[in-house]
Amino acid sequence: MELALYAEIDLVVIIVLALLLLHSVTNADKQAKQILIIRLYLGSIGLALFDLVWKVIESGRMPVTREANCVINILYYMISAFVAYCWFCYSEFSMGGRLQYNMRAHSFFRIPLYIMFGLIISTYWTGFFFYIDMNNTYVRGPYYMPFLAMTYAYAGVTVGHAFFRSLTARSYAMSTEFRQLVRFALFPIIATVLEVIYPNIPFVPAGLMLALLSLHLETQEQKISLDPLTQLNNRNKLIPYLESLIHQEGMVGRLYFFMLDVDGFKNINDGYGHTEGDAALILVANCLKRYCKGMNSFLARYAGDEFCIVHEMTSPDEIERMKREIIESIEESGRAANKPYVLRVSIGYACYDGAITSVKELVDAADRELYKMKEARHKENGVKQ
Repeated sequence: MELALYAEIDLVVIIVLALLLLHSVTNADKQAKQILIIRLYLGSIGLALFDLVWKVIESGRMPVTREANCVINILYYMISAFVAYCWFCYSEFSMGGRLQYNMRAHSFFRIPLYIMFGLIISTYWTGFFFYIDMNNTYVRGPYYMPFLAMTYAYAGVTVGHAFFRSLTARSYAMSTEFRQLVRFALFPIIATVLEVIYPNIPFVPAGLMLALLSLHLETQEQKISLDPLTQLNNRNKLIPYLESLIHQEGMVGRLYFFMLDVDGFKNINDGYGHTEGDAALILVANCLKRYCKGMNSFLARYAGDEFCIVHEMTSPDEIERMKREIIESIEESGRAANKPYVLRVSIGYACYDGAITSVKELVDAADRELYKMKEARHKENGVKQ
């Protein structure tokens, strides 16, 4: 009965992870994060598979030699270290660390993994981490706990890094993303602790499955919340984000909502075609991404040619400078792209203060200011908005 239950858990883990792997492979964009996710799926499937084989051998249902039993456990240990390393790489990459572009950093952080591989293989002769007794039974070695500490040092480092970044992040969105990385890594860490206490339950494969399933669901939610044309957040992401901010303490007088739209966008569509209109929107979106990079800002495409910026600031003096710089930056981008028209945006904004009490009021206030600026522009140069 114990073997049947153990096998059932491992098989469920393998099936779920295989389905997630299939989805990732068929939808792969070949980016580095996607490749790391695929490696995590493959490693976790291998871990669950060798865990199942180990349990069948321990039960006596699959007679193998002591040497073969030892090799199977060595492979399990090596896969455990590899999965921990892949998770570390994925987390650091997601946080925009040195691993994104620095191959030397990749080589440096692989050194502990290679050392662990060597120690794991040497266990065949030393019995440091485990050994197979005369009854062909797996027994934890004297350095089993140090092995766990070494393996999960990768996870511990990235959890600590993500937690620190969540506390020092310059925006609520970044802080939330870093906290999610902490939460995902905690599943396998807690599962490992439980498996040390209860070795006859496959907590580690189940913990990895929960972590990767959570990551998959979060990734799908992000795709749903992204505008497919500009790759900015869409309104579905914007409204809940604003809702969360206005319920935070200390945001009154600090939270600014900017509404932008492209001047004469209908003329661009009518005169140059919808393909050129889409190109103009992409250009504006990319310009906003460059301008707001590193700032405590949240970008979204609200609808059509309308864009939004949620910005936290302590000095209202920044507002006019920010508006002017955005307008100039977009106009310059249009000229650099040799557009046959002037690419210009109008901007309205509103501050979340005591008079504004809801997201709708904040958006409406910014929209009114935007309309005033467009009317002034229309009177000034006769551009149809």
